[in-house]
Amino acid sequence: MTLFNQIFTWMLVIFFCLVLAVFGIELNTTRNFLLNQQTSDVNNTVNSMGLALAPYLESDDKVAAESVINAFFDGGFYREVNLTLLADNSEIVREYPVKIQGVPQWFIDLDVFPVITEKQTITSGWMQLAEVEVVAHPGYAYKQLWKSFVQLSAIMAAIFVIASVIIGWQLRRSLKPLSRITAKAGEIAKNKFGEPIPLPPTSELKTVVKAINVMTEQLKRYFEQQAEEADRLRKAAYRDAISGLGNRRFYMGQLKSWLTESGIGGMVLAKVDMIKEVYDNHGFEAGDQIVERFATRLTTTIITNDNMTVARLSKDEFVILAPNADPDDLRLLGETMLAMVAEMQADPSELTAPKAAVGLAINGGGNRDASVLLSQADNALSQARNTPEHPVVLIDQSVGDAAMGKQQWKALLHEAIANELFVFKYQPATDSQSNRLHQEVFSAIEKTEITMVRVIS
Repeated sequence: MTLFNQIFTWMLVIFFCLVLAVFGIELNTTRNFLLNQQTSDVNNTVNSMGLALAPYLESDDKVAAESVINAFFDGGFYREVNLTLLADNSEIVREYPVKIQGVPQWFIDLDVFPVITEKQTITSGWMQLAEVEVVAHPGYAYKQLWKSFVQLSAIMAAIFVIASVIIGWQLRRSLKPLSRITAKAGEIAKNKFGEPIPLPPTSELKTVVKAINVMTEQLKRYFEQQAEEADRLRKAAYRDAISGLGNRRFYMGQLKSWLTESGIGGMVLAKVDMIKEVYDNHGFEAGDQIVERFATRLTTTIITNDNMTVARLSKDEFVILAPNADPDDLRLLGETMLAMVAEMQADPSELTAPKAAVGLAINGGGNRDASVLLSQADNALSQARNTPEHPVVLIDQSVGDAAMGKQQWKALLHEAIANELFVFKYQPATDSQSNRLHQEVFSAIEKTEITMVRVIS
């Protein structure tokens, strides 16, 4: 049960008890008034009847006495009038049956009015002439009490209904700040803060609302700080701090997503030796500046559409993912990168070759393995570095190039270490007189027709 229902129910119960008490008091007051009125009326009737009958009883005129009794009986609310003549013990009796019209029987059965009887002896001097007894008729009293009961019930019911509506309205109005606090708590649980709650007129609730508003504002600032920190960490996790480009993790995510969707296009892998020389010869500050300049030129000059992705893989390695690019597009990207490096070298004679190499790898959509495409780009970059006169090489997997790149070699070495794929062969080394000087040890990795040989002397 809600707080409103609990308070409203108890207030109605208490108010109903008060109304019921007032109703009972008013009804009992009316009943006592009617009872006193009946008693007084019967008493007056007996006295008046005694004075009226005395002259006729002295003369022993029964007919006149009976006429007086009839007159009193017909003019009042009496159930029975009994006159007993003491001279001969004769009686004159008048009775009226108790029939009350317009009053429910259950109300009459409550028997709220006792039988009111009044007796008086009629005398003449010292002589007792007769006794008169009058019994009151309760019909009038029941009618008046029932009328009062109906009127009081209607008035009290109307008062109860009106008071219930007023109490409910005022109680709901007083508890409205609590409803707002409850709604605000639900919004806070969903990380929704909104506007502060208006201050209520009640001093106690005003203190609570102020506390809720302060807490909401603090939580809002806290969540905003957490959101900013999470965004900063997200950017730091996928962004290179110096160049502002994506890092290796960001690029691998983009590469795998592209291979999953279509895989048609190519990759440009560039190693800029100019940047390494600046770091080695002029320090980190100068190296960071040249990296920023190079990254800015990449994003403003080479990246021509939003589909391309550029990232910095290491200190001097940069990569561009170009979806839907053909070999000619990749060659143009590579040539543009070399021209940009040559321009940044600031060689007035323009005779110095660009201190960079570019490897290009094309994919027709059949390859879905990121490591294979990276290996192609590594192989192309290695071949480009071996041709300094024109350091741009394209490798197309569709023509059957099976050379392994750095990523494939790395994966093979990790597998060999984990699965113990190394084998060793020994060969003696002798001098010209066939004297053994030492032994040469040849190590190799044997796996599905792939053998790598290293000499350890």
